[in-house]
Amino acid sequence: MKSLYSIAICPPEDVVQIVAEYKKPLADAIGWYRSKNSEAHITFNLFSADERILAIWETYMRWFSFLIAPFPVTLDSTDHFKNGAFFLKPNQESLQSLREFMNYFHLHSPLSAQTQNNPHVSIGRGLSEKNLQIAKEMIRNINLKFLCDNLAIRKYNPEKQQYEVISRTYFNS
Repeated sequence: MKSLYSIAICPPEDVVQIVAEYKKPLADAIGWYRSKNSEAHITFNLFSADERILAIWETYMRWFSFLIAPFPVTLDSTDHFKNGAFFLKPNQESLQSLREFMNYFHLHSPLSAQTQNNPHVSIGRGLSEKNLQIAKEMIRNINLKFLCDNLAIRKYNPEKQQYEVISRTYFNS
């Protein structure tokens, strides 16, 4: 049986907690919204897999992570997409590093997947114009820094309607 998965960068727990703290008052102000309960991450790709295909992805991640050294990431502003996604945006240097990293990952990938190449940390998705404006007013003066040192495989949990980390691979240091 196939399940849905994503590969993502997962920041350290202190950054995950800060992002969660941004989301709480927003939920108090606008109510429930998509991504409200999602832990901070930067999605690389999405794919459907059975156990055999998942094992190929896990092997590739271990190989890829052995080649990569950790690198710094700074999230210093917010932005949104036309579809109502509101997110934390990397600074220019981090954006370039993340895009190069993602492109390198996709270039050598053994399998096809729905790829992402616009790195960001989602705060909320599917927000109305009014709720986007509220989010912009509430979440400002961003300056989160972390060392990008891992990739995680996240499996979709249909009961929770969220992806959950099932494995993590740390970069060669």
